[in-house]
Amino acid sequence: NDQDITLSGEKFFFSYIDLAVDFITPSHGVIGESTSITVHLAHGSSTFVSFCKFGNLLLNATIVSGSSVACETPISNENTVIPIELSSNGVDATSDGFSFYTIDKPSIQDFSPKIGTEDGGTHIIINVLKFPRTREAVCRFGDLVTSSIAWMSMSQLSCMSPVLKPGN
Repeated sequence: NDQDITLSGEKFFFSYIDLAVDFITPSHGVIGESTSITVHLAHGSSTFVSFCKFGNLLLNATIVSGSSVACETPISNENTVIPIELSSNGVDATSDGFSFYTIDKPSIQDFSPKIGTEDGGTHIIINVLKFPRTREAVCRFGDLVTSSIAWMSMSQLSCMSPVLKPGN
């Protein structure tokens, strides 16, 4: 009935807040660094979210929109998987089974060709080291992001160059 009475006879109200995590972005970060992540809700309002819970560590959440919050991940000094949940009161939390992964810092070893046409569409092969195979991986050319990449092997991927101004 959304209300109860205390032993002193004073009324208090209780409301159940139903929160559920839909997805998090990004799902991984680099060892030794904190990462700003966005947690998107499947249902419920972000106005009820006060904390992100990383394992047993409770950290403040910041509202991004009506259906998402931002959190800074704790720093990990090793490859690890950290469960992440949301909490409105610091005690009760969601239990949706999402995790944040810390990984070795990825790097680009080489790529070819080194030049292409300004019209875009140049097929670029990139040799990478310790690069995570995630849905979030994209190729970036300055401020322009390509729509997707194609994995050729564990250490090689490809993407198409976008239309660019000459000299960029």
